[in-house]
Amino acid sequence: MNRCIKLIVGLGCLTMLFMMFPFDTLQSQTKPNTRHGEENYRRGLSLAANRLGCQEAMTEFNKAIEINPNDARYYTSRSECRSFELANTSVEVSRRLEPRVKAEVAADLGRAIELDPRYAPAYFARAVTNAT
Repeated sequence: MNRCIKLIVGLGCLTMLFMMFPFDTLQSQTKPNTRHGEENYRRGLSLAANRLGCQEAMTEFNKAIEINPNDARYYTSRSECRSFELANTSVEVSRRLEPRVKAEVAADLGRAIELDPRYAPAYFARAVTNAT
């Protein structure tokens, strides 16, 4: 129960962060090398904002990463979708998937921080993930 409360509080904080500072307005130091990666990223953000299309949003973030694997924003946003999706599954499924999803989230956030050590949303997301 305590983990569930931490997860809900953490996701509430992330939701507030999305509402206050959408990741697309925070500038990463890494610049996109193609226009197409940016289009996929923005489409993914739009889908993620609905909170109903996280799977589709992750597909768009995956495409953006394929096109430009050097943008910290793409990895951070994909990790947010993975975390949100895990939080919205049943308890049984969540327990089974949690270790794998947390490892994927940690890898995405680690890559984002590696690409841009000054990109604050990646650190924030990592702190929330570690707290839950």
